[in-house]
Amino acid sequence: MRAFWLGLSLLLPWPLWAGNFCPQAADGCVEVTGQAPLEDRNTAWARQMALRDGLRNAVMRCQVQVRSQDRVRDYRLEGSTFNVRSAAAVKYFTILEETPDRDAHLYKVRLRACLEPVSNRCGTPLAGGFQPRVAVGTVLVDHPDQVRDIRDLAQGWRRMLLRAFEQHGYRNVVPFDIPPSLMRPQHLAPALSPALLTEVREETGAQYLLLTVIRDAGAQRVPASHIHPVVDEMLEEVRRSYATDLSPNRRSLAVEYFLVDLNHARITSQDLLRRLVEGAATIGRDKPFGGAAFMHTPTGRAMLEQVVAETERVMKTLQCAPFEAQVLERRQDAEGATHILFFATPESGLKEGDQLAVYHRLAPTVRSGSRSLGTDQVPAGFIRVVRLQDRFAVAEIVAEKRRIEEGDLVRSW
Repeated sequence: MRAFWLGLSLLLPWPLWAGNFCPQAADGCVEVTGQAPLEDRNTAWARQMALRDGLRNAVMRCQVQVRSQDRVRDYRLEGSTFNVRSAAAVKYFTILEETPDRDAHLYKVRLRACLEPVSNRCGTPLAGGFQPRVAVGTVLVDHPDQVRDIRDLAQGWRRMLLRAFEQHGYRNVVPFDIPPSLMRPQHLAPALSPALLTEVREETGAQYLLLTVIRDAGAQRVPASHIHPVVDEMLEEVRRSYATDLSPNRRSLAVEYFLVDLNHARITSQDLLRRLVEGAATIGRDKPFGGAAFMHTPTGRAMLEQVVAETERVMKTLQCAPFEAQVLERRQDAEGATHILFFATPESGLKEGDQLAVYHRLAPTVRSGSRSLGTDQVPAGFIRVVRLQDRFAVAEIVAEKRRIEEGDLVRSW
């Protein structure tokens, strides 16, 4: 008998709780406990892990979605997956009691956590809602001869992308001029070289790079569907003899984008957007890209729709992406206090007092040929933001399981 899958899904729907998104907490707050093992007498680390356990227990109190899937062959269970998500996020919490239980080798905390509904189902209720920084690259064109009738296409498309991000409430974006070395000559695809991407990250402080390539913008003239091709060809000869304008009446548009993770040298999201323009297909150099006259043309409206579609798809990826930045420096001040410096901007949503986790990379990025498979990481510690500058943040160490060093990754919980 062939293998098949059995799926079970339990969802506590939102409309049932329209008045109160968390019926187990009349005021939106719950009391929970958390615990973590005391390893190597590292009380600070155990305390942070116990807090994390308690906060996770808190968000599981409200609007829990449980999904399980079983793999069955010949009526025997061969495998099972079980996933639990919550639609609640921690707004703030207060520690009511904390005790290190040396006999049980556990650190226990009791806390009161106040929750709020999350706007998406990303499964990251402790992420804090930070916005990763995105560098928006210059738009490239596969066939420049196809867009000679459009003035200021590359820069105009990027300006429209930046405006679309802003209209979606995403502020942490920065323009970036792409060097030729960053794109492979064949098919204009990103060159995922860690060295090149590191240069981009250091110049922009970005976590992601958005690359856009216009694959096709060819215009052509096609006969009307209600006219026989032979008749249309005869009419076209007549038009030519009278020097009648034979401008194209159809244009195919194909735009491909790549959202590149600069920390891990890999493509996070990629898609090809296609659209067919019917009507007057050419624009004219007197109508620069993005202007009012440009938008009144069929091609201009179609390109605007593609910009909007590209932004929405990238935003869908970014809304579930955790904030992540590399540690720039470990520094001691005059008083002997140790501080950690990492890439961050005020537009990310980070504020003084926010806590972040730090992960240590055990080895360089694991690769299979030209493909990045990720990196092997282990928890290193927790830090608290004390100052936020235009391009970097300064944080103090809250707990440290292993020494935090330059190149480690700072990440939202």
